[in-house]
Amino acid sequence: MEQRRFLAAGRSATLATLATDGRPRLVPICFVVAADDASGRPRLYSPLDEKPKRTDDPRALARVRDLGLCLISVRRLDTGETRNGAPH
Repeated sequence: MEQRRFLAAGRSATLATLATDGRPRLVPICFVVAADDASGRPRLYSPLDEKPKRTDDPRALARVRDLGLCLISVRRLDTGETRNGAPH
């Protein structure tokens, strides 16, 4: 339960997937935590912003769904830190 609270308190994270050529892709994201799926895992939703993407093909943006595997790294901001990690 403590891990879920930590996840729900996070505002931003890094999404890690693999490109089609096997290279790692790291993308900063914002997200919200929703109800658990049928397996008891929390669902995360991340919006797409209006900035231009490298592709116009929305299927390429759904790579996580197609691969079924990704990593989300959530970082808690400690007291005295700003959002970019620099001290006040």
